[in-house]
Formats: sequence, C-alpha cells, structure tokens
Amino acid sequence: MSRIYRAKPELAHGDRQSSRQLQMRFDAAVRSGAIPRQESQGLQRDLRQLIHLERQYSRAGFNSWERRALRERSRTLSINLATAERSNGLRGGRDGHGDDRRGDRGDKD
Repeated sequence: MSRIYRAKPELAHGDRQSSRQLQMRFDAAVRSGAIPRQESQGLQRDLRQLIHLERQYSRAGFNSWERRALRERSRTLSINLATAERSNGLRGGRDGHGDDRRGDRGDKD
C-alpha cells in the first residue's frame, strides 16, 4: 500500500529542491544576468509544470510514485538551470558570482 503524505508540497520532497527554492534560484539567475531572459523561457515553462504537478498531487497527499516523479522533475530542472548558468558564463555573461565578464579585463588606470 502506498503511503500518503498530507503535507505542504515543499515539505514532502525529501532530498530534492522544492519548487519554491528552484523559483528563487531561477529568478536570481535571470535578474543577475546569469541566464538571459530570452533563454529562460524553457526553464520557466518546466518550473510552471513542476509547480502545477505539486499542487495537483498535494490535493490528495503524495504517494510514493508522485514523490518519485516530483523528485526526478526537480533534479532535471536543477541540472538544466545549472547548465544554463554555466553556458551563459562561457559565452561571456555573468558568472554565478556577479562577475561581469563582458566588462574590461584588467584595464586599470
């Protein structure tokens, strides 16, 4: 028999990042320029789908299959977010630490 968890979605995730944490990370990356807005659309869509599933599953509580599905989606989204941040840094955008690599390089007067 499947175990049902009647907790808030962010409390039933176990070892994965909650959608709230991912949303905050995503927003910060877009704001800082680590992920350009035009490249963020796919990630935003995936995040909205994760949030929708959390809400849908939480209505009746989380069974083991639902927890596993949410965990996998969360991990995939987290990896994709990290990849987008890194790839933009390699193209000359901001790295994850606010260092604007598009600016002057060592031209100090």
